[in-house]
Amino acid sequence: MNELRLQAQRWEQQVLAAITRKQQGESEPTRNFERRKQNMDQIRQQIAAFIATEEQLRDQRSRSAQRTTQTVILTSLLLAMGVGIVLAYFIRRQILKISETYENALQVAQAQTAQAEQSATALERSAQRLAALHQIDRAILGAVTDEILIGNALTQLRQIVPHHHAFVASFDLETGCAQVIGGSCQTGIYVYPIGTQLRVADFAPEEALLRGLRYVENLEQIERHPPILFPLWLHGYRSCLCVPLIAETRLVGELNLASTETAVFGEEAQEIAQEVAAQLAIALQQTRLREQLQAYAAQLEQRVAERTVQLEATNQELEAFTYSVSHDLQAPLRTIQGFAGALLEDCGEQLEGYCRGYIDSIVDDAIQMNGLISDLLKYSRLTQAQIHLQPTDLDLMVDEALSQLLG
Repeated sequence: MNELRLQAQRWEQQVLAAITRKQQGESEPTRNFERRKQNMDQIRQQIAAFIATEEQLRDQRSRSAQRTTQTVILTSLLLAMGVGIVLAYFIRRQILKISETYENALQVAQAQTAQAEQSATALERSAQRLAALHQIDRAILGAVTDEILIGNALTQLRQIVPHHHAFVASFDLETGCAQVIGGSCQTGIYVYPIGTQLRVADFAPEEALLRGLRYVENLEQIERHPPILFPLWLHGYRSCLCVPLIAETRLVGELNLASTETAVFGEEAQEIAQEVAAQLAIALQQTRLREQLQAYAAQLEQRVAERTVQLEATNQELEAFTYSVSHDLQAPLRTIQGFAGALLEDCGEQLEGYCRGYIDSIVDDAIQMNGLISDLLKYSRLTQAQIHLQPTDLDLMVDEALSQLLG
């Protein structure tokens, strides 16, 4: 490369010298042309050799670059594969952790959702239960007879405790008799119509009745049916719930629910049936107390009427006696009053002062007694005369009474 640069400088000097001679008008020797031509040929040969060398070096560099590129690519691929494997491992671990965390969170969310749904369902059931019980209360309060009362209560009960047949019987433990006083049936065919007479022993012994409810999940599995359940089994009913009606520790009846399916009355249904039974027991007890009160009231009215007749008769006799006595006393009083006045007129001058005072007292008392008798006669005629009511000054009346008492 340095030699090529020297030859180029030499050729440039020769050209500059030739140009100077040409400008000076001197002729250029032929050997100078040949020398410059040789220099130019050498320069061209060196340039060609340089270019060939450069091409060889370029080819070597290309092959080296290609090999290096291939090596780098292979190494990069291997490194990428290694890094990818490591990243894939860590990513897989992270994904597994995230997946596990997500699954746990999903399970927790599902559990919470299920719990919330159960809570919502329970709240909805409780709301329906309270609403139905409130409707039962209103139905009981609005009922006129036991039959209507029980019918309204069983209609509301069917909405929260599904059943196909129900009836309520009242008990008379003293006589051991029972009577169906209300019921409901989806088919319209009543096993025990209203008014059916039964025995308390047909339901269960009294001790068993007082112990609490009785639940038969499947009547098919009972070898010997109680008398009250046997007709239900014959009509196709398979499960039965019997709840006693107890008011103030006193057994007043029993609520019976029956279904054509087996094991349909769960714990919630049993609790609701007991609550309704308690309400019905109180209502029936109130009905009995109301009937007793009405009987007592009727008996009392009869006694009051009889006593009123007796008092009216006694008053009439008293009025007649008062009129007779008052009328009979007037004549002696007039005689006493007349003789006392005549005694004062005829013999007053001959009597001493204290004697005249005695006679004056006799006259005054006779006058007062005559006024009392007149008042008694007027009082005896009050029942025969029409009474006109008018305002009366009680203060004035009391003052008059006090003045009369004080004399």
